[in-house]
Amino acid sequence: MQTANKLTHDDYTVAWIAPLEVESIAARLMLDAKHEKLPQSSVDQNVYALGSINGHNIVIASLPTTGNTSAATVITQLRNTFKQIRFGLLVGIGGGVPTRTDNGPIHLGDVVVSKPERDHSGAIQYDHGKALEGYFRRTGYLIPPPTVLLNAAQDLSTEQAIREDDLVALHLQRINTRLPALRKYKYPGPDQDNLYRSDYPHRAGGSSCRSCACDPLQRIDRHANESQDDEIHNDRSSRIVVHRGTIAAGERVIKDGRLRDELAKAHGALCFEMEAAGVMNDFPCLVIRGISYYADSHKNDGWHGYASASAAAYARQLFFHMPVDEVKQCAVGLAAPMPPGIQADPGCGKSVLSRKLVDKDFQNGSVYTVCYFFFKDNENQNSLPNALCSILHQLFASQPGLIKHALNPPEEGCLKILATSRPYDEIRDGFENIPSSLPTIHLRGDEMNDRIHEEIDFVVRARFVELTQRLKLAEKTKQKLEEKLLGMEHRTYLWLYFAIKGIQTVYADSLRPEEESVDSLSSSVEDAYEKILARVTSKQEEDAKKILQIIVGARRPLTTGELAKALNIAMEPDRLREKIRRLCGLFIFFNNSRAYLINQTAKEYLVGKSSAKSSRWKHCFSPTEPERLMAQICINYLVPNDPEDGGQPKTGLYWAVVLGLVGAARFFLDINAAAIYDTEDIVTVLWKLQEMRTSGRSLQPSFSTVAAQTSTLRKR
Repeated sequence: MQTANKLTHDDYTVAWIAPLEVESIAARLMLDAKHEKLPQSSVDQNVYALGSINGHNIVIASLPTTGNTSAATVITQLRNTFKQIRFGLLVGIGGGVPTRTDNGPIHLGDVVVSKPERDHSGAIQYDHGKALEGYFRRTGYLIPPPTVLLNAAQDLSTEQAIREDDLVALHLQRINTRLPALRKYKYPGPDQDNLYRSDYPHRAGGSSCRSCACDPLQRIDRHANESQDDEIHNDRSSRIVVHRGTIAAGERVIKDGRLRDELAKAHGALCFEMEAAGVMNDFPCLVIRGISYYADSHKNDGWHGYASASAAAYARQLFFHMPVDEVKQCAVGLAAPMPPGIQADPGCGKSVLSRKLVDKDFQNGSVYTVCYFFFKDNENQNSLPNALCSILHQLFASQPGLIKHALNPPEEGCLKILATSRPYDEIRDGFENIPSSLPTIHLRGDEMNDRIHEEIDFVVRARFVELTQRLKLAEKTKQKLEEKLLGMEHRTYLWLYFAIKGIQTVYADSLRPEEESVDSLSSSVEDAYEKILARVTSKQEEDAKKILQIIVGARRPLTTGELAKALNIAMEPDRLREKIRRLCGLFIFFNNSRAYLINQTAKEYLVGKSSAKSSRWKHCFSPTEPERLMAQICINYLVPNDPEDGGQPKTGLYWAVVLGLVGAARFFLDINAAAIYDTEDIVTVLWKLQEMRTSGRSLQPSFSTVAAQTSTLRKR
């Protein structure tokens, strides 16, 4: 193997993923030349081997542990470091299905290569789906290999069929099996290729079938079922037999013959493995697996080396069927439009993830333009037109050149969409109905609770280092608090926010922090809400509930001026904000002089689905109560100034604020809000406005539309 000069990160176009050490060794021995290592950021913890085959520059990476999650992490870090990577090869060992293909029966040491068929990309995630009545429906989609790879695999298959020698097997000579460390890569021989009946499990007591005395009579005599042509054509001592078809990926090793046969029949699988779903979720890749066992309990480690070598030899030969220029012109892995969907319960970190991507990951020297929109329960942030307008504004602000000329549709799009939501059925079904031309990643929060808890535990420990220093907590107190938080069952990011705030409140001014009880910490988000509002005294309760009702009932966030007008008080904005904070605590926050609830779950906590009250604060408002209050407030301001009542003329600023308040309520435009108008005094005042309008009496011009709506309301 030659050693080439040091290249740059952008010179590398192909990723070769070899999960295990035995697979990585075989991969490195297939290189024509080895390249010098390149620097990588501290965030990228992968270890790379760089080299080339037939002019293609390749990055080889292994996995710290097996499984889809580990594979996804490695490929993400790899693509951040080597940004010109076009596609990947996932090369290693797998569990074979003892079935027959066009190239004969599948044996140990054979190679299985993923091939797109019908509705999938050649690899499927067999354990990901939805349990429906009477059956299990597989969901999700793995990215298919690019055309240049599929063409290479087809060309190699054709070439192998018409040649007497084996192009793939020739590459096994690159591994010097005379060396002690490489002897495991030798062909074990047909006498070590034993298939047992699927209903005969491996006997306990030893690692090999021989040492634990598995019954030889339970073996299947496959030679009796194979034709003479099979034996002559597929002499496995000198040839590597390649099968192309479906490879099944899952989160566990299949070591059960009956389960193997059931899954193989259901999905048409030829092979089982554990990493493809993690790599191919958003990265085009070809899966190449050497068969090291039959996916049953008679797992045979003696075939690991040769199966790894066979798969690596096939991968090497592929590079002789792909022109270098075609690979460079191949669409980058990021080119396919893919809308990942992340669904999780409230407080699990959807917004935390999104904000980190927007604020940090894609802002540091990124070549991408990132646009974002957060839907919220107010009229400014709950409509598709507003979302599109916001995204277009961000796009044109970042790339003003886009609006200079009319643009033709690009031949290859570079659009990526990340959508996060709660696990509502209608949203989930919408993503599952996306056609295969727009593949998706679907992350279910309820399936990742343990991982979410691990991440939150990491944040807890990090925050406690900071808290200990700021609050000067003793080590014993810190340990007591940390153990309490880590022991909570319902740990979410939103809960952690309240818990940390609670600790700061209790311990910042405590004279004896070591004597404070940890039982006062909130055990859940709902418990945190209860504790926040429990501080409201009976004297403050009426004011606090009115403030909360107004903010809940408004169709958009109110300004401090509008909020003061709704409360019918004259107060400076800073004083008003301080008063609201004292009354409502963390329930309400201000941003750009507008009032917001801390989270959508806060509204769900306050507003019940019926008129029945659950407790002093939980579900203390009926569904229509907040809007009815807003309607009453707005109607009171809509009664025009009557000189006979001694009123003073109102200023333009007054009417501007009132108009804003009325616009925030929008009660008079909501055709579905009939329940709001069951209060007789509201209907009476609205009818009075209509009478004044039709009689020609003075009305503020901007309110004529309001009065015109009353006729419709009266007819209900």
